[in-house]
Amino acid sequence: MSDVFVRRLAPGLAPLVVAGRDFWTVDVLRPISELKQILRKWAPQGIITESLPRVTKALVELDLPTVIVDSDVCYPGVVSLDVDDYAIGVRAANHLHQAGHQSFACYLNRTPYAEQRGRGFIERLETLGFSCKIYRQQQHEAKHYAEHWLHQEASFTVWLNGLPKPTALFAAHDPMGRAVCEIARSEGISVPESLSVLAVNNDEIICSLSSPPLSSIAAPWEALAQQSVFWLERVISGAPPPTEPILTPPGEVVDRQSTSLLAIDDPLLAKAIQIIREEASQGLGVKELTDMLGVNRRTLERRFQERLQRSPRAEIMRVRMCEARRLLAETDLSMPWIAERCGFSNAERFCVAFHLHEAKTPTQFRTSVRRGT
Repeated sequence: MSDVFVRRLAPGLAPLVVAGRDFWTVDVLRPISELKQILRKWAPQGIITESLPRVTKALVELDLPTVIVDSDVCYPGVVSLDVDDYAIGVRAANHLHQAGHQSFACYLNRTPYAEQRGRGFIERLETLGFSCKIYRQQQHEAKHYAEHWLHQEASFTVWLNGLPKPTALFAAHDPMGRAVCEIARSEGISVPESLSVLAVNNDEIICSLSSPPLSSIAAPWEALAQQSVFWLERVISGAPPPTEPILTPPGEVVDRQSTSLLAIDDPLLAKAIQIIREEASQGLGVKELTDMLGVNRRTLERRFQERLQRSPRAEIMRVRMCEARRLLAETDLSMPWIAERCGFSNAERFCVAFHLHEAKTPTQFRTSVRRGT
């Protein structure tokens, strides 16, 4: 793996250490001939690797039990694990639409995963009745993921300046989102007031170094790591690998300053959504919400339906379920603890509500995320 991938997957690879497995980390960016020589000499029982053009094919040719992480390309006899990139785009569209945006843009590079993310974003917006302006980055020489550069093709700066304001922009990954924020600042485009920027991976280093700090959809790295250990152990023991890629749903949106303002020109509605975000997991109900706002329920219901096409109660439940999905995917907390932290009086009520909302029980959801089923 590259250094970036080691950092992403390390927490989920702990079972290798606990199980007493002897393992090595080799930089996948070494020359291919050198990689193959090292692995032939070490003769490992199996390989977990990230997906890279040309390199992956060379590693597969070693005919060792292999798990490829972050790829939906299948090779015979090899396990391919990936985040559901189309679902990432759908989640981005839902999040930006739910914040009240009416104008949308998408900034992609020319990779298969970016195209899948863009397609999910664009097609979800179409179902909501919106169009999307698209810019595809020109090919660049290979760069390490964390490298940052301000230089972009002049046509991109022209395109960015030509977007209607305000606009919500979805970038294919965090470095691209960071670049958008920096270029917007140099062009005098205020973020998030005129341009809200949402990216993917939730890389803490890149997102925090962005100006302003970058909002991002969390990639399920820990779940992918756990799945990679699970499947490698199975293949080493002789079990046949799946013939299709195993896709894991994305994590939740981590809001930072690049999308912190609600794009809603109704002060009452904006205040209501702010309160819901802050209080939904504390057991907030519609009556408490109307009391805090000093407005009657009918008025609030009407304003929600006119602008967001959902009720205040549905918005409260949506926020609670976002937190529930995050806790189920990222922690080992018991159902009573998760129920309490999501604003439910007991685990039974939480489990019923989660099943109605997600069409899975909490346990089924947790298992599916961690094993990619």
